[in-house]
Amino acid sequence: MFQDEVAVTPDQIGSTHSWNWTSYLALECASHSVRLSSRYKNHTSPWKQETLPGVETSTPQVYPKDKSFKVGSTVTFCCVLPAGDVFGKLYLSGYNGAGINTRISNQTYALTVHLNQASEYSCTDVKCELNGVYGACAYIGCNPSICARSPETRCSQKLRVDARERNWTLTARNSFGTVELSDTADLTKRVHMFPPKGVTASSVNTRNVTLGWEWTVQQYYNLSLICQVKMNNHGENTISEHVGVGLNFAVLNDLIPNWKYHVKIRCRTAQHFWKWSTWSTRVSFHTKADVPDALDVWMQVMDNHIIIIWKKPLPHQSHGDIKDYEVTWTKITERERQNRTKVGPNINSLALSLDTTVEHIVTVTARNINGSSPPSTITSSNPGMKLTEFSNGSFKLSWSASPTASCGYIVDWCPTVGSCTVEWLKVPPNQTNASISSKNFKDGLRYTLSVYACTQGAPIQNNLFKSLRGQQQNWDYEVSWEPVPLREQTAFVQGYVLYCLDNNEKVFNFSTDNPEATSLTARNLKISSYTFTVKARTAVGECGDTSITATLNSLTDNMIKAVFISLAIAFGLLSLITIVCYRHWTWVNMDVIIFTWISVTIVKQISRMFRNCIVVQEHQQM
Repeated sequence: MFQDEVAVTPDQIGSTHSWNWTSYLALECASHSVRLSSRYKNHTSPWKQETLPGVETSTPQVYPKDKSFKVGSTVTFCCVLPAGDVFGKLYLSGYNGAGINTRISNQTYALTVHLNQASEYSCTDVKCELNGVYGACAYIGCNPSICARSPETRCSQKLRVDARERNWTLTARNSFGTVELSDTADLTKRVHMFPPKGVTASSVNTRNVTLGWEWTVQQYYNLSLICQVKMNNHGENTISEHVGVGLNFAVLNDLIPNWKYHVKIRCRTAQHFWKWSTWSTRVSFHTKADVPDALDVWMQVMDNHIIIIWKKPLPHQSHGDIKDYEVTWTKITERERQNRTKVGPNINSLALSLDTTVEHIVTVTARNINGSSPPSTITSSNPGMKLTEFSNGSFKLSWSASPTASCGYIVDWCPTVGSCTVEWLKVPPNQTNASISSKNFKDGLRYTLSVYACTQGAPIQNNLFKSLRGQQQNWDYEVSWEPVPLREQTAFVQGYVLYCLDNNEKVFNFSTDNPEATSLTARNLKISSYTFTVKARTAVGECGDTSITATLNSLTDNMIKAVFISLAIAFGLLSLITIVCYRHWTWVNMDVIIFTWISVTIVKQISRMFRNCIVVQEHQQM
C-alpha cells in the first residue's frame, strides 16, 4: 500500500496531470489498483478506482523480463503458472540458497533476492522449475567507478610510441552511470612485454642445454632485457636470471644427465621495470645420458673377511640403468697384481677372503650403457688395536701408527650380533688413540670396533662450501663460508686456497694453512668482474671447488659525492655570511677577514679532496 498527495496550484486547474509510481513487484505478477480523489476547500470528491490486472498465461512465465539491475539492489521476481500446474521452485543461477519462495496467489510465486554480484556473462538466468524449466534473463551490473577497478576490465588502444609523457583518460559509461580515469605516463617506461614465443631446446647435452626463442615485437631486439627461466626438476623448481640486449637465448648449466626437465620463460625490461611478461608455454627436454657418478664406498673387517659396501646410485646419480659393478683389489705392496670380479646391478656388497693383517687397496666402479663411473678407492689396514675396558659410557682405544694414513684414521663400530648400524669417528693423522662414545651404547651388548687408515683414495666432492658469500673492502674482497662439518670431510682438510679469475682470464690465488679458517681475502684487486673459487687442500690435492661471481665497484663514486656535499656546505655557509654582513654593515671589515679566511680554508680542503680523487683514479687505471 502506497499513499501520496499532489498539490495543484490555481494556474494548473483545467490542465492534465500525471503521477508515476513504481511497484516493487512487476505489474505482470499481480493485479494493481489505483484510487484517486480530489479535495477543494471543504469539498472532497468520491474515490475513483482503476485496476490493472495481472497476466493470465497458458505457459509458465517469469517476470520481469530482460531488465537491468544494479549490484547491491534488492529485486523481486515472480513466476506465473497456468491453472492446474504445480510449482517447484524459483531461483537465480549463482545465487543458490538465497531468498525464500513466497506464494502471492494460487498461480503466482515470488522470490526476493539481494543482488551482490554482477552477471558473469551477458546476463543471469532466473529459473522457475515445475514440470520443466522456464525463465527470464536479468542483466546485473554496476556503476563504472566500481566495475573499472576489476582486474578483468581491460581496454586497448594502438598508437605510435615516443619518449615523452602523455595524458590518458578512460571514460566508462553504462546505464548506471559514468566515470573517468586519468593517468600520466611515458610509454617507454611502461613496457609490459609479450611472452617469448617459440621456445625450443636447440642444443641438449649431458649437463647443459641451450634454449632459444623469438620476439613477436621487433623493437624488443633493441632493448636491454632480463629474462627468468623457471626449471622444474621432478617437482623441484629453480629460477635463473639472464641479461642481454634483445636476449633470445639462454644456456642452462649443471644439469643432471639422463634427466627430464620442464622450463618456461618470462622477461622484462632491464631499465624502468614495470611488469614481468606472462610465462611462455612450457617446453620439455631430456638431457643425454652419461657414465654414473663415483660410488660412495665403505668397508668392514670381520674375522678373515673384508666386506666392501657401496650405496646403490640413485636415478640422478646412475644416469641410466646400471649394468653391473666391478670390484678390483690388490695388496698395497703388489699394486701390479690386481684381482677383479663383477657383480650384478642388484648387489651392493662383496665379501673378500683376504689376509686382514695386510693392507689392501680396493676399487669399485659402476657401469651403465655409456661406460664406467670414476673409480672409488678405499684402503684396508689393521693398525694393531689395543682396547681397554668399557667405562663411563666409552671405549678407550689405541693403535700403532700407519705410514699410509696420510689423512688420518677412521674408527667405526656396531653391535656384533643383530642388525648393525655402523657409526664412525674421524681421527687426525698425528693421533693414534681415541675415546669412543655414543648415545646408542647399551650395557651388556657386544660391539665390533675397527680402525682404518685414511689414504689418498677418498677425494672431497665439489661444492663443499655452504653459504659462500663475499664482501668488498676498499680494493680487497673477502670470501667467507660456514665451517665444513667433519662428516663431509672425506679427506682431512689441511688448508684452503682462494682463486680469482678476472675478465682477462688472469688467475690470482691466496691461501691459508689453517684448516679451521672460514674466510680468505683477495687483496689489491682492480675494478673488474671476478670469479672467486674456494678449494680445500688435502693429501689428495685441491678439491671441493665452490665458486661465486662478483664485480668490484669504484671508490671514486663516494669521493665525488663527498666533494659535492662539501661544495654545497661551503655555498650555504658563504650565503649565511653574506646575509649577516648585509644586516650588520658596521662589522663588514671583520666579516671580510673572516670571509676571506673561510674561503681560503674551504678552497684548500676541496683542492686536497680533488687531489685524493685523482690519486684514486690513477690507482684504478694501474
